[in-house]
Amino acid sequence: MTGIHTLPAHLPPNDAKLFDVLHEWYGVGDFYDDEDSDTPWWRWRVAQISRVKSSRASRDASLPDLYVALLYCKAHNLPVEGVTWLYRHIAKAWRWWDRLEAVHHTEPSTAYADAIRMEAVNPDPSWLARLMRAAPTERDEVLAQWQAQWTV
Repeated sequence: MTGIHTLPAHLPPNDAKLFDVLHEWYGVGDFYDDEDSDTPWWRWRVAQISRVKSSRASRDASLPDLYVALLYCKAHNLPVEGVTWLYRHIAKAWRWWDRLEAVHHTEPSTAYADAIRMEAVNPDPSWLARLMRAAPTERDEVLAQWQAQWTV
């Protein structure tokens, strides 16, 4: 799915780093307890990384696919209990990422209009009201706050 998308700046370089992010943000991976386990922590970590790698290989997903899905889940407060939970969000995540990149890489007036268009279809009207009521001198600040909600 990666195709011609702008990739995230902090893309994990390998499956190990992707697992570390999954584990840090969501606690993904079997719980490791130093006192109750005869397995060293590094062996546990290698087993978890191999699960991520084999899952990714069996579904033909790239690291950017999973990382963008992970960012999408984090930004939308979606639960992730394992790497397989990310696969159902890949297509939506790339659409979200492309919209986010379009907003961040356009001139402010165009970005402001795009923000209003995006919020017009949102069922929660709070941001639309803030964007519409902002005085011209406050628009850059309101736009920055709106964009900050999409950054993880």
